[in-house]
Amino acid sequence: MSILPIVIAPDERLITRASEVTAINDEIKELVNDMFETMYDADGLGLAAVQVGVLKRIFVMDVQLEDIEGGPAGYESNGKFCMINPEITELSDEQIILKEGCLSIPEQSHEIKRPKYLTAKYRDLNNEERTLKASGWLARCIQHELDHLNVGVDCTLTEGEKEKKVENEEDSKAVQPPAIQQKKEQQTMFPSDWIIEARKLASKCSSVDELRSAVVSFEGCEIKKTATNTVFSDGNPNAKIMLVGEAPGANEDLQGIPFCGASGMLLDKMLSAINLDRTKVYISNTVFWRPPGNRKPTDLELDMCRPFVEKHIALISPQILVLVGGIACYSLLDSTKTISTLRGRFHTYTNQYLSHSITTSAIFHPAYLLRQPMQKRLAWEDLKKIREYLNNTNNCMNT
Repeated sequence: MSILPIVIAPDERLITRASEVTAINDEIKELVNDMFETMYDADGLGLAAVQVGVLKRIFVMDVQLEDIEGGPAGYESNGKFCMINPEITELSDEQIILKEGCLSIPEQSHEIKRPKYLTAKYRDLNNEERTLKASGWLARCIQHELDHLNVGVDCTLTEGEKEKKVENEEDSKAVQPPAIQQKKEQQTMFPSDWIIEARKLASKCSSVDELRSAVVSFEGCEIKKTATNTVFSDGNPNAKIMLVGEAPGANEDLQGIPFCGASGMLLDKMLSAINLDRTKVYISNTVFWRPPGNRKPTDLELDMCRPFVEKHIALISPQILVLVGGIACYSLLDSTKTISTLRGRFHTYTNQYLSHSITTSAIFHPAYLLRQPMQKRLAWEDLKKIREYLNNTNNCMNT
């Protein structure tokens, strides 16, 4: 075993989302052993792989502290764990403020409010899926390390500023109406909390209208604050073909409809070429609000919206799913391959809300085709494959 160098803030790796572990092999096992050795050498309770420069969804921890107040029956408060591809599935409404330190931010500690109990699932070194109910310091350690894997810890405030922030939040509750208190608590939620909240909201929706309302009311995604409209969908929810694009642009933001302006006009022509129009297809995006300046959505923004997008697809349950552009492929196929590599063949898509897989096609985004008109020939080949698939599966369309 080796002691690895710990990445110290500020460092780009500490604010980069870690990727899933696809195979638990000898290399991963050696990394985990080295991480435990490094954590013990630094006198830490937990250590994420990103803190040693490895952008993988792994963390180790060894918590042997007296529980804060004693957890509920069935909840662990201490223990040594290696968590691979961890995911929090449930958080308690009850929260507690405690002081945390971080090996990547030496000689600092901050008062942070977090849920007191949680349930998490993960894979162990034997590649077996595990579920852990945690309370006290163990629950806090899991949340801290997951922050590292998702978007990084908040090292932008000094200790005094952090403590002052908490004091102000607590003092303000005594004088603010309940609605303002709730808004204040929402603003102090961590990104991982909002992702879990999105999953909860999406899971409860049994219709497209309910999902639309859930998306409109969701406050976790920062780009909503600068957007004019929520861009949810267009077209026929009973259609057998569903298109998922990237992110709303300026025209979409103004009108609240996906694929407007020049890109929308070209998409309409592409659909018309295979005897389709917006009354015969259903259209949405991977995020529901325009990113400022028409930039690409971040990984965190995609993660925030993905539970809603997944439930959206499950509710529509199309015969074929068409991913329009590289970002849609990256988000839903979990692939870093280019759209040029992914197009031209069919893929299989599934998610947590689907009981079956869906045939999926990837096509160039109309905005790209406007910039690169020479690629329209390949786009036409992809459209013909989609039409042929629909014909062969007895979809009701006029040809």
